[in-house]
Amino acid sequence: MRFFITGISRGLGLALTKQCVLRGHEVWGVSRSDIPELGEGVRHTKCDLRLSSDIDRVYFAMAAEGYSPDVVVLNAAHIGEDFAGGIDPDVLRCTFEVNILGNIRLLNLIQRAAGHKSIIFFNISSVYSFRAITAGKLSYSASKCAMDMLFDGLHTHHNRNGLHRFITLNLGPLKERCSPLNFFSKTYLNAAQKIILTAEKNSVRDALSYPLRAGLACRMTRLLPNRLFLGILNLIKAKIK
Repeated sequence: MRFFITGISRGLGLALTKQCVLRGHEVWGVSRSDIPELGEGVRHTKCDLRLSSDIDRVYFAMAAEGYSPDVVVLNAAHIGEDFAGGIDPDVLRCTFEVNILGNIRLLNLIQRAAGHKSIIFFNISSVYSFRAITAGKLSYSASKCAMDMLFDGLHTHHNRNGLHRFITLNLGPLKERCSPLNFFSKTYLNAAQKIILTAEKNSVRDALSYPLRAGLACRMTRLLPNRLFLGILNLIKAKIK
């Protein structure tokens, strides 16, 4: 299979690229930073998702080489400290330009070029789209919630013709290494393997939480009043310390 992945210079994007190569898949990846040498089967283009000119350049480079992806993983995201008595409009703008506008522009270009070819699109989201738990990063949660809703709408629309798949993957906290006792976190490797297996199985599901318990826990907190939720959260933080 041919993958197109954003944000491959580090974290999940890098782990996913390495796993794709190990399983014999091709990857065209983009990132703002340089990447380590990943061997044959990986092509990389520098791209700032805030710039339409960069996105168009990537699209035309793929078209020139006849690279038509089977799987598109919208993984790149901007996370910035945005709250200090009010939401910083500059951080908010940057977050939405990367996490929503840049991703959607790429999605539209690839989808139009695909013609009648079926593509699996992954929206790499977060359990924080269910509840804004991370203090000081409200723009991130808001942008992920918005992308989830856009993908939900795309899935509903395209489900009528069955051509493309639109899958939202709400991830819990990811780390390089996790303790078996950390029930709500997984490693980048775990998440990368989950994405590849979902693509290889051509899953018809429109939304997944990984790990499932993290997604369920965050969804359930929506039923709690804010005051009670914050009290529980403070107790948990105190125990961790």
